Amino acid sequence: MSDIPEEENTLTPEQQDAHNAALEHAWAWFSLHATQRLQAVNFFLVATAFLMAAFVTAAKEQIFSLSAAVGVLAICISIYFYRMERRVQSLIHASENAIGPLQELLAKQVQIDSIRIVSHVENPRPGEWKYSKVFRHLYFSTGCAFGLGLMYSAWAAYKAPSIASAANLAPFKFVIHGILGVFLLFIGYEMIIGVPQKNELNSRRNCIKHWSLLLLGIVSATSGIGVILHLIFKVL
Repeated sequence: MSDIPEEENTLTPEQQDAHNAALEHAWAWFSLHATQRLQAVNFFLVATAFLMAAFVTAAKEQIFSLSAAVGVLAICISIYFYRMERRVQSLIHASENAIGPLQELLAKQVQIDSIRIVSHVENPRPGEWKYSKVFRHLYFSTGCAFGLGLMYSAWAAYKAPSIASAANLAPFKFVIHGILGVFLLFIGYEMIIGVPQKNELNSRRNCIKHWSLLLLGIVSATSGIGVILHLIFKVL
């Protein structure tokens, strides 16, 4: 038996058509971004497999500069996919916020409580994880694993001179400096785009945050550009 009290359907035919169109539109939005989310995870797993094979091969051949570069690339990919996951997650939540009230109205019309699908699955049961938690752990653990691989490459390159010859250390140092430059440039860019807009400067705290992020972002980005230009002119 349904827990919903019987209520007369007061929707006019025009309102019913609008309700159906809204539900169809929200579901299409949800389906699109949910599919993109799973496709992104598939691409990430494939990329991780190739990067892991490249890292193991480079480390086995004692080309530690290459294995370090692969490690950094894998870490960056993990971060980028995680940022993309957060964006897709917000898009999916937007559709769920629209579907929920529509399902609520539909459940009252058909007198079936289980039609409230969004509200019923909002809180997972004990032992169940949400997709967002699974993907967050996936990206985090992959990034940490390649971070350990990067530290191993650095340790092996500097610890064993017989293995890490001068010819091997030179490209390794070049890669490390390049990584540092890109990292500083990226951090500076993130700080600059995170600066509160002028219309948000309605408090002293926001003003301090505005100028602090802007200054630190400019310094970090300038330092990163300087490191990259130094490497370019050094090669030339």
